[in-house]
Amino acid sequence: MGVEAVQRNLEMLQDRIAGSTLQEIADEHGVTPQAVHVIVDRTMRRHVEEVLLGMWAAQKDGQLLVLAVPPGLAHEQALTIRYLDFMLGELAELHADVQVHYRPAGFDGGFVLALEDRNFHPKEHPR
Repeated sequence: MGVEAVQRNLEMLQDRIAGSTLQEIADEHGVTPQAVHVIVDRTMRRHVEEVLLGMWAAQKDGQLLVLAVPPGLAHEQALTIRYLDFMLGELAELHADVQVHYRPAGFDGGFVLALEDRNFHPKEHPR
């Protein structure tokens, strides 16, 4: 799959998370609503799996996966919270027990969200 197709698929997923209907997304991209459904479903599954693996990789190294949210308009930050809500629901379906850590980032309204799967316990490897 080419870079343009991947970018288009991610845009469709973002639009869906933001509340656009399948028909609205289909009209914007010149495809059928059924195609949008298939693309969004496949892209969503891959994205959620990548986030889960990223979370585990970070935890294995004693770190956390971080989502930095820059200061911005309330709409942009509301969309970030909507994305987080979506992601937590999807991760729960994969049996992840996600704890969200919140930290303000400076005095200008930005913040950081760190994700941790409380079900993940990396095995100790002898060195």
